[in-house]
Amino acid sequence: MTTKKNSLQTSTPAWQRYSIWVILILTVVSTVALYVSSFLQTESNSEAQKKQSQVLKKYQDYRKKVEEQAKELSAKYYDSFNEYEKAPVAFNAASIKRAYEKKI
Repeated sequence: MTTKKNSLQTSTPAWQRYSIWVILILTVVSTVALYVSSFLQTESNSEAQKKQSQVLKKYQDYRKKVEEQAKELSAKYYDSFNEYEKAPVAFNAASIKRAYEKKI
């Protein structure tokens, strides 16, 4: 006589069924963890962007202050430094070579 199997009885061993359940649970938990971490990272990025914009604003204020100071000092000292504008000349390597040869 053949016995009819119950619908709950399967041909898979119990350890295999437990393994499948463990894999399913780990998959669900890791998916939720990744979603939560991406959400938290978005909040962290927005805070970083706020800090970065504050630093940029401070830099722009500092740069504006320095430019104003440069204009003020340029207006005050331009005439005295203007005479040195044409003083630098192009480097002439040949003249250095000749001067070095004269010393030897």
